[in-house]
This record gives sequence, structure tokens and C-alpha cells, in this order.
Amino acid sequence: MKDVTALILHLVLQGLFIAGAGPAEANGPVIIREVALVQPSDSHAPQKALVDVQNTGSNPVRDVALTCTFSHDGGVDLETREASIAEIARHATVRSEVIYYGWPKARRVSCELITPR
Repeated sequence: MKDVTALILHLVLQGLFIAGAGPAEANGPVIIREVALVQPSDSHAPQKALVDVQNTGSNPVRDVALTCTFSHDGGVDLETREASIAEIARHATVRSEVIYYGWPKARRVSCELITPR
């Protein structure tokens, strides 16, 4: 049961838990609402960018892709990671999680939408 709960939580965090039904557009009025860099208490644990992505339109959208660039002091880019969201229901907001495993630790993260695949 613990594994099933973990899987469901993982899918929700990845924005893959599909809510709503009906035809979906290839792209649409999608915006990034908020980005937060999570600093774990364990120095060996990966850092995470939590990205809230909102569909402001009246139709579902699918194949939403985004990139997050993790950077260090002085604006030095450490790594850019990509994430995708299968579908976002109309007027819905989903949270995507982008993980940075690198070193040194990031001080900032910036994310942007990219062309759907």
C-alpha cells in the first residue's frame, strides 16, 4: 500500500494526474505561476524546483514542456533540466517537480515554458 501511495503522490507532483475530460489542445494559454527552490536539510539530497503551471484557457492543454536552470552565486548556470506535463485541465494549476542532483548546490532557479514536443 505504501508503494501505491508513493506512486500516486509522485504522479500528482509531476503534473501527470489528469483531471478533466474532453478534447485537448496541443498548446494554449499556459503560464508559470510560481517557482520555488527547495533546499533539503540533508546536504546529500537533491534540490528540487517546484513549478506551478496554470492553464488559463477554457480547454485542456497537453504536452506542456518546461526547462529550469539551476544557478549558483554570480549567476553561474549549473545545469538546465527539462520536465513535461501530459495534460492540464481547463482553468487548472498543476505542480511539476524538477530535480537537480548536481554540485555545488544551486542558489537560484528560473523556469520557462518551451515549445510542446
